[in-house]
This record gives sequence, C-alpha cells and structure tokens, in this order.
Amino acid sequence: MKCKGLEETFEKVLAVYPNSKGYAYVLMQGPLIILTKRMVSVSPVDNTRIINDIKTLIREHCPNAFIIENPKCKYSRKGVRGNQLLRSLVLCAKYQKIGVYSYSREDIRLVFEIWKAQTKYEIAEVIAKNIKSFRILLYSKPRYPDSQKYLTAIFDAVSLGITHYYKTT
Repeated sequence: MKCKGLEETFEKVLAVYPNSKGYAYVLMQGPLIILTKRMVSVSPVDNTRIINDIKTLIREHCPNAFIIENPKCKYSRKGVRGNQLLRSLVLCAKYQKIGVYSYSREDIRLVFEIWKAQTKYEIAEVIAKNIKSFRILLYSKPRYPDSQKYLTAIFDAVSLGITHYYKTT
C-alpha cells in the first residue's frame, strides 16, 4: 500500500553494494519505496570506473545519505580491492557533503530477525515479498558449495537501505 505524500516523510538514500563482478545500487525514499535500482557489471573490475559511476549517481540524485557495508565487521569478507573501494566511496560522498552510514551483516540480520530471516537468501525472500519490483528478481535458493548468484548484490544493497531506515527512524 502506497500512501500519497509518504515519499516526503523519509530522506532519500543511495545504498551501494560492491561485489567481485561490479556493484549494485538502489536509490530509496523509504524502506519500501525504490526510486531506481541497478546491477552494474564491470569487466575487468576497475575501482576508478566504479568511483566515477557513483560520483555521477550522487550528483544526479542528490541523496541525503550514502549507505555501504561496514568492511570492518566480523562477517565482512571484502578483499583488499573491495576495502579500498569502500574507503574511496566514503571519501567521495563526504567530499560532496553527504552523510555516510555503514552497517554490518550483523546489523542487517538484527533488523530482518523480525521476519525470522537470517541468511542472505531468507533476507532476499522478505524483500521480494514486500517490494513488488523485486519479486521477479528473486533467485533460486543457493546450494552449498555453489557460489552466490549475480543478483544477490541488488538484494544486499536494498537490505542496507532498509537497515538504515530502521536504525535512524
């Protein structure tokens, strides 16, 4: 259910989730309102290109907050390149005077615990059930030792955004 004027009650946030194939981003105006979303594959992976893409997104959409994963938490498995990219993105957002927030996988799990969702797939299921545009994007449940699906990054970006709204409102 979408109420008229609901968009004005929430700040606009840009949540970005880089992965080994590129990055995903969502621009949100509330926990269930997605203004735009996209998965971007960068081959070969190039941090400079990703940083320039994000700078452009920030200039075009003027978000109030920039959300990323906290790479220093216990469960983060970002490599050297990923950590360098996250640090550069933080500097980029701060330079453009945008509030930067980072949340750990633990923070996300605590928020989604309400729906009894612990794993990335269970969190993706909750998102797909509650945001219509994500229903078609829900991937099949991964089986060990299969690697994560390409689309997990878009769900990770949304989960960061939802966590931000939950923690700040």
